[in-house]
Amino acid sequence: TISCSDPFQAYNTYKLYEPDLILLEILMPGMTGTEILKQIREEDKETPIIMLTPVDEVNEINKCLALGANDYILKPIKGDTLHERIKNILLFKELNTIRTESLQAMKELKLVANGGVSH
Repeated sequence: TISCSDPFQAYNTYKLYEPDLILLEILMPGMTGTEILKQIREEDKETPIIMLTPVDEVNEINKCLALGANDYILKPIKGDTLHERIKNILLFKELNTIRTESLQAMKELKLVANGGVSH
């Protein structure tokens, strides 16, 4: 687990460590989590991002989801909500990776079966 309290360092920390998942607070001094989300999504569409905020506004939720957030959790976080959401998102990521690898393997097998000729 890596934590970054400075929003201006958050993007650099993400680039340095390439995490499996990002928890991103929306309300931060100087720069919003939404701005960091947008910056990350410009080059990385794969790393799951969960937005955290005490702000319960439909417009803000829709904005984050439109920018590529995978989930949005309101604070204060109750019970096992965060743990369950992280577990589900990482499971989905793993299944998607397996699916992508399987499709690639099937394409390669089809090429071999066709004597290297694509149809």
